[in-house]
Amino acid sequence: RVALWCAAEPGAQSLLVDDDPARFFVPPYVGKGGWIGVMLAAVDDAELARIVAAAHATVTTKLAASRRSRSAR
Repeated sequence: RVALWCAAEPGAQSLLVDDDPARFFVPPYVGKGGWIGVMLAAVDDAELARIVAAAHATVTTKLAASRRSRSAR
């Protein structure tokens, strides 16, 4: 299986996997943290770009919040 694993917004994992399990899956190890697996052959370039952009935004938002809480200490 050729796939990409990436972070997902809270709640997105179950929606995507339940809606289209042929394209999305819960990856081992990181799936419990809400990440999704994306079957690369099952998505077009535009959709993949949206998924990667959303994953990037999810991770950077969490990172920024973590940095703010550390600096407030």
